[in-house]
Formats: sequence, structure tokens, C-alpha cells
Amino acid sequence: MERGSQAPAAKIAIDAAKSGELALKFLQGSQNGDKAVMYAASNLTAALVDESREKLVHQTQAKLSDIQRKEYEEILRTSGQIDYFNGKLRKLFPKTADLKIAGTKSIPTTTGAAGFDHAVTVTYNDRNDALSDKTGRAVKVMTVHLVQQSSSIGGRLIHSFSFDTKGFERFADKDFEVVTYY
Repeated sequence: MERGSQAPAAKIAIDAAKSGELALKFLQGSQNGDKAVMYAASNLTAALVDESREKLVHQTQAKLSDIQRKEYEEILRTSGQIDYFNGKLRKLFPKTADLKIAGTKSIPTTTGAAGFDHAVTVTYNDRNDALSDKTGRAVKVMTVHLVQQSSSIGGRLIHSFSFDTKGFERFADKDFEVVTYY
């Protein structure tokens, strides 16, 4: 895959509905421990990740420009996030939980990438699988925010999903945005 220039922000077009579908697909892939589904939601392939790794290891021979190097790094960063979240999110979103995108809003980014904040409603159908908040009460329904940034890399739209620092800190502190308790 030949790379060479970053697409201007105006050319990175993805609507909120399509973005929400991708975010839900990403979370469901994590919920089921299916890395292939998470890759598909991010628009990555194992071959693309392997190519990026190979090109970065042999930068001199590949004669990468700074832009190409940054694009390959972004692909590996997105792949690394998938590897990281694949295990971690299964604890937060067990198979018995229902996930729904309650709303999506555009957010500004500093990179020129399309950005979205997805409000995800998590309903725990089995009390034994439900998370407990910092007071020890079992959560029935909560809302989390998943951030998506979409960038054009070599003409291919890559979607990176993560939780913002504030949201991740709230997880660690068990300070969930609870809608209802059991």
C-alpha cells in the first residue's frame, strides 16, 4: 500500500450514524473477544499491521518519508489499542450485557481527523456479571463515553477507538455514570 500524504480534514468524511455503527461493532468485538471484528471496525487488516511493522523496522531500506513513518506508526498504535482493549473491556462488557449507542456527537481534534464522542448505554442483564460502583452497589444500567478518531492513512480511513483520560480514570475509581442500580 503506497502512502505519501495526509488527506486534508475536509476529505475525512464519515457521518455520525456510520460512526456509531462502527463504535458498536468495535465494542461487540471486544465483548466477544473477537479481535478480527475489532480490526474490521477500525478498518485494519493483519496484513496492513504486518506491513507497517516491517516498514518501520527497516525504515532505511524502505526509504520512508516522515509522513509515511507517521502513518505506519498510527496503524501500529491503533492495532496496539485493540490488543490492549481486547482483554480489558471484556470485564467491563460481559457477554450478558447489552450495548447500545445512545448518542453520537462530533468533537474537535487537533490532528485534522474526524472525531466523535459516543455515549454507550450498557445494560447488565445478569446481576452476577454487573459492575459495582465505589459504594458497592451493583449497576443495572450505565453510560460510558467512547471516543473515535478517524484518519485517512494512505487513502484508507482508519478508525481509532479509546476512552478519554477522564472516562478511564472514572472506570479505575469505580465512579460510573450510573442510570439505574439493581
